[in-house]
Amino acid sequence: MVATRGDINRWNADAFFQPFREKVRTMLREKPAIFIGISGQDFNLQAECATATAGGVAYPLNPPRIVFTVERIDPPQRAILEGFYGDRYSANVTAVNEIAALPLYGKPLLGALFVQLLIEKLVCLLIWVTNNFPQMSYVH
Repeated sequence: MVATRGDINRWNADAFFQPFREKVRTMLREKPAIFIGISGQDFNLQAECATATAGGVAYPLNPPRIVFTVERIDPPQRAILEGFYGDRYSANVTAVNEIAALPLYGKPLLGALFVQLLIEKLVCLLIWVTNNFPQMSYVH
């Protein structure tokens, strides 16, 4: 998901986006998340992450649930990590912070992920073509 500050503000201000907000919470509950170019400083983002664990459910530390593309974990990221891991975070703060901080910059990482996605799609396409048209030769 790619979002600008304006997008996030609209999503929080307009009741029309309530289903979207619930979908984001569900995704946070069900899947790991990597925050690229997001420091976690936005209170509304922290609140969304905290509500993902509503009902007192704290997620296990392994596998990691949250990764930030930052050099070190600061208070905004800690708030999100504490929301997800509960007391487990406090008991394992050093280990969690080492895993949760991925010192990469957003644009190169997004570029690399985009290229990886294209390669995976090309491989899938090649497999599909090979399976559906076995009589064709692909070597020139």
